[in-house]
Amino acid sequence: RSALIYNPDIILMDIQLDGEMNGLETATKITNIMNIPVIYLTALSDKEMLEQAKLSEGYSFLVKPFEEAELYFNIEMTLYKHKMKNRLENKRKWLNTILQSIEDGVIATNKDGNIKFMNESAMILTGYNGRGTNVKLKDVVNLLDCETREKVDVMSLKGKEEKILLGANNKEYITI
Repeated sequence: RSALIYNPDIILMDIQLDGEMNGLETATKITNIMNIPVIYLTALSDKEMLEQAKLSEGYSFLVKPFEEAELYFNIEMTLYKHKMKNRLENKRKWLNTILQSIEDGVIATNKDGNIKFMNESAMILTGYNGRGTNVKLKDVVNLLDCETREKVDVMSLKGKEEKILLGANNKEYITI
């Protein structure tokens, strides 16, 4: 409740707390509600505790006793990392908004051809609903050669060539 009332810039959380939840659980709950970075303080320094701290998305982990300078540098680094994380997230949201608003179909894949992003225009063109994980571009985008009408492997395209996109309900679109 204190975090909600005071809205701090950073939280220093002991892992050992009195009560129902430990510091890891408490910090996870706080960070799920609020965007506040957490530095864990603990006398427990085993590998299992470190792994649990990583999963809870804490920014740093200090083992007691620690020096004042060590705490100071951890606070400064955590605040900086948190600021950069927020900037990156804002840029990601801004880019997503731009890509969603483009009238042309936009599709991004990873190197394996798995679709990572598809804007609404591309979904309408292809008939793909955006559901599923590890969906391959070649399974969603069907291209035909303009002259031979043979299927073209979308992942082997090089340069700008006119093709036919076989879209939703077998509607045909000329693409470049």
